[in-house]
Amino acid sequence: MNWELLAELLRKKISVQNRMLKNLLKYDDAVTSVGPNKPKLDEDAKRRKDKQEEIEFKAKVRGEENKCDSPADKLQEYLNEAPKKSKNVKDKDKPDSDKKDDDSMDKAVAKQEFEGQAEFKPGKYIFVSGDGDGIGAGVERKVLENDLRGIIEHSEVIGKGQAHIKKSFEAMGGKMIVHGGDDNLAVILGKDEHIAALEEIRLGYEEITKFTMTFGVGNIMRDAVQALVLGKLTGKNKMIFWHEGLREKLREVSKPQTQQEKMADHGLLSDDEGPKDEKSAKRSSD
Repeated sequence: MNWELLAELLRKKISVQNRMLKNLLKYDDAVTSVGPNKPKLDEDAKRRKDKQEEIEFKAKVRGEENKCDSPADKLQEYLNEAPKKSKNVKDKDKPDSDKKDDDSMDKAVAKQEFEGQAEFKPGKYIFVSGDGDGIGAGVERKVLENDLRGIIEHSEVIGKGQAHIKKSFEAMGGKMIVHGGDDNLAVILGKDEHIAALEEIRLGYEEITKFTMTFGVGNIMRDAVQALVLGKLTGKNKMIFWHEGLREKLREVSKPQTQQEKMADHGLLSDDEGPKDEKSAKRSSD
């Protein structure tokens, strides 16, 4: 028997066993210090932490949204930003005396009482009908003049004004029923703060487009449209609140137009071809 070979094999076996023992001892030390489930516990803790951070973030976002959750607050925030941005730029070049005059005019607008407003009794919902003044006739004149650039520029400006109207009514929680061209019909809650904001919306349209707008307000759609028609026939650039006492006035001013008067209103006649009577001439100039 080769005793030297046997001894060498025994030494190698012992060496392997020693290495295995050392590895087992290292593993045992690791298990004793951190525990066998430590990696899994770390993952669970990280998931819980991430979930908690997500909940806290969402709660913070909801809190920020709730600060401006009121429709009236949203409307006021929008009106404070636009279209007054352009007005503020102009105000920088104005002397202090002119700025004071502007402030007094703003206060007068806020306190102004409009035709029919004292008699108007708002319901839970009210309707607001709006129409730009002289816009359709302006487009038709540009068509007759083949003024393509003028029509495009005109349309872009009116589009910005319409965006202002839509955003304003939606900011107060309202819904647009008609919204095209320069025609608008919206339904909103009949709250005092919403009614008080209507004139600022109307003047904002003029600030953006340089065209005035007439508003009619009523508790039903028909009344809002009747108030708008009355405003159009009595000078435009105003807001009228409908009540039954205005029905007779509407009947008085709604004299049917002749075909010649209609053509003159749409710019289809020259000045010398237009209506000759004083009342028709006034309507044409409006």
